[in-house]
Amino acid sequence: MVELPARMTTDGIRALHAELKTRLRTGKAPPRLIIDGTRVEEVDTAGLQLLLAMRRSADAAGSTIEWRSPSAALVRAARNLALTDALGWRDGA
Repeated sequence: MVELPARMTTDGIRALHAELKTRLRTGKAPPRLIIDGTRVEEVDTAGLQLLLAMRRSADAAGSTIEWRSPSAALVRAARNLALTDALGWRDGA
């Protein structure tokens, strides 16, 4: 399971990017990757871009993503940029 940090902003996602990149390498991706968004308090466009890229990489690697408890801030930001469908969130989350 990957727990998203409280700050999903340009400054706060470097370590997350490295972790997700390692987990989603072709041939090494788990069949199901669980992403917990409970702690996210702040998210910017860079944070959402990382999540979208992660989703696309997972699809390409034949892995699925299970989202757990995306925070209100995360859902609101994704809705504002019309990314809920692209992230695979049913009914907005």
